[in-house]
Amino acid sequence: MRLTIFLLLTLTFLFKMTKVISTTLGDSPKFIDIKNCGPQAKRFINSLNFEQKKIHTCRVSADLSYKTNDTITIVEIQYGDPDDCLGGCIYKRLTAIVDNDNVNVRSESFAIVPRREELFDISLFPEFNSKKNREQFSCEKIGTNNNTDRAYGKKDGRWGLYLSLQKPLICTWREVTSTEYPKDYSHSINKGFKVTGEWRGSVFLTEKLPAVVDVVFNETFREAISWEWHKK
Repeated sequence: MRLTIFLLLTLTFLFKMTKVISTTLGDSPKFIDIKNCGPQAKRFINSLNFEQKKIHTCRVSADLSYKTNDTITIVEIQYGDPDDCLGGCIYKRLTAIVDNDNVNVRSESFAIVPRREELFDISLFPEFNSKKNREQFSCEKIGTNNNTDRAYGKKDGRWGLYLSLQKPLICTWREVTSTEYPKDYSHSINKGFKVTGEWRGSVFLTEKLPAVVDVVFNETFREAISWEWHKK
């Protein structure tokens, strides 16, 4: 009996300590009343099929559309049960364009689009996916710097995110054309080319459809080389 009581008290103590540690070291889920969101954010939230009580943030902002420079409205929300609250609570996110093509605001529709922070995926580019035996492939970093312009716009009647290279993306690699091995396979003798190439253009991303890639590749340098690879 005493052992049972002791175990119950120990479990209760550990449970309370876990909550204290979690509260002290991390964060706790926080949600807002959607009454505090703007009218367009409210309508967007109401158009979705998830629990409205679990909205963390709602934000409405204005932007200019790609190429046409029309004023568009962007709605961004964070919602749902968060992850990793010990490290600061990470919520699901949705970004949508308010399509105001219709004059009647009540009939406005929401086009869910990728987040503006989306990065280029080099594997989407033509020529990169050609079946060449490449190694040591490296490119200059593409991030949120001046290399990349991100803007929302329409293509073929659909809203999406344009990722446009403001200057060429330059990459280098080695192409292997032949490999020879000695009898003991202790190393390899490779022949091929050292290549530098650049991509220019843009990628159009929607939430669900495959990316539309409008990119041009230009090879700027090619040199015949040979090298050895030794087992460590």
